Amino acid sequence: MQRNAKTHDAGVRADSVNLMTLTQFFSYIKDTLELRGENDAAFYFEQLETHLREGGSINTSPKDIMRMLGL
Repeated sequence: MQRNAKTHDAGVRADSVNLMTLTQFFSYIKDTLELRGENDAAFYFEQLETHLREGGSINTSPKDIMRMLGL
């Protein structure tokens, strides 16, 4: 009799978030907003990008969101 094999997901699923892709996405948004003169909005995307680059995680609590945005 053979025992069951260990199973795991081979990669990123469609319903999960790739943090590197998300970090790059925030960077592109920041750059685009800066080109359009929307510096206030660009600042918040830069905050999110920096948070993820420094090893931060995505949390959905209002307190964590305010901290990530520097508010």
